[in-house]
Amino acid sequence: MCGIAFTSMIHADWLAENKACPEYEKVINTYTNHEAPLNKRINEVLGVCLTNDMVKKLFCFLGVTNSGKTFLLSFLMRLFNNSATVTMQPNDLGRQFAPSMVYGKSLCCCMDMDSAPLNTKATAFLKGISGADMLSAEFKGENGSVPFQSRAHIINASNYDITTKMPDAAFDMRKLVIPFKHRLTDNAEPFEVLMDKLEREKAAIVRKLILAYKALKDNHYEFSDSEEGESYDSYVPPTAVSRSTSKSLDFFFTACYVRTENDDDYIFTEDMYADYKEYALDESYAYCFPNYDAFAKAVRAELQLKSGRKRKDSDANPKRCYLGIKRKALVTEEQAAED
Repeated sequence: MCGIAFTSMIHADWLAENKACPEYEKVINTYTNHEAPLNKRINEVLGVCLTNDMVKKLFCFLGVTNSGKTFLLSFLMRLFNNSATVTMQPNDLGRQFAPSMVYGKSLCCCMDMDSAPLNTKATAFLKGISGADMLSAEFKGENGSVPFQSRAHIINASNYDITTKMPDAAFDMRKLVIPFKHRLTDNAEPFEVLMDKLEREKAAIVRKLILAYKALKDNHYEFSDSEEGESYDSYVPPTAVSRSTSKSLDFFFTACYVRTENDDDYIFTEDMYADYKEYALDESYAYCFPNYDAFAKAVRAELQLKSGRKRKDSDANPKRCYLGIKRKALVTEEQAAED
């Protein structure tokens, strides 16, 4: 098959003839707005993922919401047996059992990376997986660990740039970005309808992707890049605002809270998140956290606040809070007028 040896299997017929896949071409052109080099890069990345050829790249699908990232990853995963793929959540990446989740897998996808920078454990895990390093998998309920070499390609999708908490030049060099810059229109075809159309073209699509991989290999693994002078790998989604999470949180905290070092003064995390969302409406530079968990994770990492649990009501379960802080007193209109 094109002079390439495979150690994994995709369920699709191999077509000797050049059979067309017009629906797939239509989908890709919709995502890229007919940008030929970007079309080529998408085919190269998907083609590599069908093989066990470790190109030592961390594939990043970055872009605006509703731009096709999840659909394309879902289609790619459907080409494999379920046992050959795994989906992970952002919180999984830094956990003890993360290596065991990719043990024996061909494809690992994290479809909704949040805006919080990756900690050192998550960064090391992603570099280890994408670099075909020797890892050690621990399995729940079993003693000891199993050494293995990762053969899984990993794709992370996000509406934000994927960054690390600590500067990591090796991680930055490992990233290979597929930009999704074009939001789909409201009349786009439903997910399952479009998936059924691509399923009928599966054999032709697989052939196209394998040939794209072969051309990439023949070109010494030089992935297609923008012809406009700015590399695709430098693309940052517009939802990743100009200031970093640390700067945004520093300004927010200084504007809204004071430290008292008294544990009787506290703010519930959910209330702080509500305060931040209100604050961010008036501050265009403020980082846009996608959800409560991403906000809480960044606060723990950046502000170094003492955490605890308190009850809002006597009969309610304890909730997460930060101790030794309180809101700044609001300036009344009378005080403002006097000033």
